[in-house]
Amino acid sequence: MKSLSKIMFLAVLLITSVSCSDDDDATPVVNETPNLVEAAQAAGLTTLLDAVGAVDGLGQTLLNAEAITVFAPTNEAFGDALTAFGAANLDELVTAIGGVENLETVLGFHVVPAVAFSSDLPEGEADFATLSGQEITITRTGNQVTVTDWAGNVSNVVTADVEIENGVVHVIDGVLLPELPPASTFSIIANSPVHETLESALVTTGLDQVLMNGTFTVFAPTDEAFSGVDTSSLTEAQLTNILLNHVVTGNVLSSDLANGYVKTNAIENYSGNDNFIDLYVNIDNGVTLNGNASVTTANLESSNGTVHVVDAVITIPNVVDLAAANPMFSNLATALTQESLIATLSTDAGTSPAPFTVFAPNNAAFQNFLDEDPNDGFATIQDVLDLPILADVLTYHVLPDGAVRAADITDGISPATVQGETITINTPDGVTITDQNGRVVNIVATDVTGSNGVIHVLDNVILPTLP
Repeated sequence: MKSLSKIMFLAVLLITSVSCSDDDDATPVVNETPNLVEAAQAAGLTTLLDAVGAVDGLGQTLLNAEAITVFAPTNEAFGDALTAFGAANLDELVTAIGGVENLETVLGFHVVPAVAFSSDLPEGEADFATLSGQEITITRTGNQVTVTDWAGNVSNVVTADVEIENGVVHVIDGVLLPELPPASTFSIIANSPVHETLESALVTTGLDQVLMNGTFTVFAPTDEAFSGVDTSSLTEAQLTNILLNHVVTGNVLSSDLANGYVKTNAIENYSGNDNFIDLYVNIDNGVTLNGNASVTTANLESSNGTVHVVDAVITIPNVVDLAAANPMFSNLATALTQESLIATLSTDAGTSPAPFTVFAPNNAAFQNFLDEDPNDGFATIQDVLDLPILADVLTYHVLPDGAVRAADITDGISPATVQGETITINTPDGVTITDQNGRVVNIVATDVTGSNGVIHVLDNVILPTLP
């Protein structure tokens, strides 16, 4: 019996030894549940990862959370959001929604601080609080799950129940939008990664505080736009005025714009009256300002106005710039160029014969002149350009050494022109000009203001004494 017991004891030891040896050789069990970042990477949610990475500390906060349910938008969903906000990339989207702080709110709006697999969701509608502090509405109909955001947009769960270490991810086909506090006009600029130069200039001049109060529309040049402009030699007052030339009082969306002149907050410095400088807006092909700056991103709305991104710095225009930017003055611009008068009319306000008062015939005025007398030999604009005394005609439209504004005009004044002869201005029936030939033309628009003078628009050409 003792021998049998020994044999059985040895057998048990042998079996135990073999069993232990088998356990040692077995592959250890590894927890294969990914964390949130790993799950997002595996699903190809690269834009979501970039967005989370743009908010300092958010990624680690989510990884450390005790329990979360993440509704994770696809790259295509973010692409739709870019289109909806008129943004070309994530940086522009962040700017459009009001900055990184608002981005954090948006991302938190996709996270419920509890674990909810699709099977845990009640049939029908239920509201769930999110990390943003706002609620989303989740609707389950059988196996179909949708999420409704604050704006009423409905997104579908396209991949459900991706388990992660501290919860679950449901992939959705839309970006959920919470209620966001609108940013100020300056905040939109300050939060933009492509407006660092403009932000610095606004802070330096104190205009950052101005743009946080009142209602303004800002045409905001990018850093690339500023790269071609040397501002180092400008005084603070000069820099301030250039910046104000990009600011229009009031909230002006792109849909509110029309071809024509608008007053900026820049001022002229020759009259002592701080009259506002004009800006010519052309919407024939996109939005172009003063003929050289184009709006590249429009309608970044704020709590106190709108920002439009532009691709050039808009310098203070003189009377030539303002006329040349307006296609309705193309005939006048051609004539001034032909007669080499551009340089003269571009004279700085502090140098005679500037500042100027320009009575500017637009293209319709030239046509009225051509139609006035079928027997005068002027049938086409080329006939006007071929006129031997064209330079005299053009300078007859200009008063030197003073910008006479509409409010300065009194009935019967007869100022001398750059050409030398006088015109007579009358006011009883509107404002009219009588030229040296007794012809009467109307002033149809007034006080287009440049850095070296003012433009009044005529409905016909005025003529000096003809030879």
